Amino acid sequence: MILISYDISNDKTRLKLSKLLEQNGRRLQKSVFEIEQPKYISQKLVNQIKIDFQLRLKGTDSILITPIAHMTKDKIIRMGAKIQAETGFITIVG
Repeated sequence: MILISYDISNDKTRLKLSKLLEQNGRRLQKSVFEIEQPKYISQKLVNQIKIDFQLRLKGTDSILITPIAHMTKDKIIRMGAKIQAETGFITIVG
């Protein structure tokens, strides 16, 4: 699993990255995605991001790609909106 977060000022670039990530994972927050795919697909996605976006980043723009090991995945603490992986629906807990 990998977490990808971004802060991109250009609307067109940000939208293109957002659409790519939505096709491959699920949105956790406005600019944070969880990608839970086989390793070869995740690596292909990371390579695609490097090729398509690295040169487009300007000024204070950033993309953070964080690998999460399977053994630590169960130790992730989630608070607030609860994501239902089985259904794809988001349930607000509060």
